[in-house]
Parts: sequence; C-alpha cells; structure tokens
Amino acid sequence: MTKAERENIFAKECLTIEDVEKLYEVSKNTASAEIRKMKDALRLKGQSLRLEIVGKIHIADYLDYIGASGDRYSIKEEKGA
Repeated sequence: MTKAERENIFAKECLTIEDVEKLYEVSKNTASAEIRKMKDALRLKGQSLRLEIVGKIHIADYLDYIGASGDRYSIKEEKGA
C-alpha cells in the first residue's frame, strides 16, 4: 500500500470492510470480523460508538481501538507555503 492510498483511507469519516481489507491485507470475511471485534472491544471498555452501521467503523473509534492519536494519519501542511 502506498502512502497516498493510506492517506486517502484515513481522510474519510469511517473505515469500510474494503478499507480494512487493504490496510491489513486480509480477506473480506476477516476484515468484517475485525471490525466487529474492534466495536465489541470498545463497547466492553464502556465507550459508545460514534457510528452504528454494520461493516463500518468511525475513524476516531478505530484510532481509539489501536491506541493512536487522531493526528497520526493526518496530512501535514508544508511550512512556509
């Protein structure tokens, strides 16, 4: 996966099954199961999900799940431009 592809995925509001397939290089079934696992883990921690749509997870929930800050995948602006 290229840096541009990764930036395009994380520029959206939510990750789809197809996005998780690409990120983790797994099958559609595995990607779907991973999204369910992420949502279940967040719920067990008492977190309410930002998006309750089957097959999708909000970017902020995903970042919470992996323990990353929200600016980790943001596109950096060049200074002096």
